[in-house]
Amino acid sequence: MDWNATWLNMANTALTRINKQVLQTLDDSSTSAMLCNQLIPQCVKMILNQNDWHSARKRALIAPQLEAPAFGYIHQFAMPSDFVRLVKVESELPWEKEGEMILSDEEALAIIYIAYPNTPDTLDPLIVDTITTLLAAQLSVSLTSDSTITNLLYQETEQKLYKAKLAEDAGEPDEKPDLHDWSTALGGVFGA
Repeated sequence: MDWNATWLNMANTALTRINKQVLQTLDDSSTSAMLCNQLIPQCVKMILNQNDWHSARKRALIAPQLEAPAFGYIHQFAMPSDFVRLVKVESELPWEKEGEMILSDEEALAIIYIAYPNTPDTLDPLIVDTITTLLAAQLSVSLTSDSTITNLLYQETEQKLYKAKLAEDAGEPDEKPDLHDWSTALGGVFGA
C-alpha cells in the first residue's frame, strides 16, 4: 500500500494516535478539524525551523522593496510568502536579517531558504512523520485529558526529530549533533 502524504492523512494519523475519530475532510465543522487547521501550520513551521532540511529548500532571487530602511542600508528585501527559515544569502556586501526583511546595499539578493510546502508529499518521509507526531502531541493537549500521552508524544517527537536530523546529515559527519545536547535544546521547544 502506497501512503500518500497529504494534510488530511497527517491529521488522521495524528488523531488516530490519540484515539480520536478520523476526519473525512479538513473542511468540516468539527472541533478536531478546526484544531488540525490551526495546528498543522504551527507544527510544520516548528519542525522546519529545526534544521536545514534539503527537501524543504528553495532558492529565490529577491528584489528590493520600494521603501528603503530608515537608516543603515540602502535597501530592504521581503522574504518570499512561503518563507520559514533563512539558510544562506549570496552577497558580496554586508547584510542582516531584521524581522521578515533582509537589509543590504545590494541591488538584488539570491537566497536559499526553507519553504513551507504546498503539500507534505514534497518533504522527506521522516520529516512528515515528525510533524505528524508533534501534531498528535499538540492535539492531545486539547482533545484528551491524559498528560501522560501528551508527554510521551512530545518525547517521541524529540526522538524522531533527532533521527530525521541524523538522516539528513548523513555524509556530513562534522554536522551531527550530540544526542544529549539535541534533547536538551528541544526541551524548551516541545516541553509539555
